[in-house]
Amino acid sequence: MDMQGHLLWQDQAKTTPHDLMLRVPHDTLVMGQIFKGLIRNCSEPVVFPNNVYEDIISIGKEEDEAQIMQNIEKLVRTRFETHHRHAGSIIFTFLCRVAASESKTKMGTQSLAVVFSPTLLRSQSNDPMEEMQNMKYAIAVVKCLIENAQVFDK
Repeated sequence: MDMQGHLLWQDQAKTTPHDLMLRVPHDTLVMGQIFKGLIRNCSEPVVFPNNVYEDIISIGKEEDEAQIMQNIEKLVRTRFETHHRHAGSIIFTFLCRVAASESKTKMGTQSLAVVFSPTLLRSQSNDPMEEMQNMKYAIAVVKCLIENAQVFDK
């Protein structure tokens, strides 16, 4: 992380994400690092409520992306509270923008899903082996959501 990113990171507790975006509007790497740190430090998952983890993993086991999206849409409509949908909209819209700049950022939807899945989706299990086994399903769901961020706005 460069010096500017480091200073922003130290300042994160005193600054809103909107303020940070105004200060460094084009540095997606810095914003991604800050976003990931902010999300990771929350006591509860910001987007996915704890009570939907198993459902998300089941959805990720689907092989058809259209079916994954249909199941996610239903889950978001029926089991996510307003604040989870709002956070999902902000976070996944941002990740979609980063993915759209893949030639510049070198981060496509798959790479972003790999990096952000463990932060966004947290297992309540203390078994690291179970978490590792579920990771590919979590990545599949997060990838679909990056490509379809609008699901949170419906």
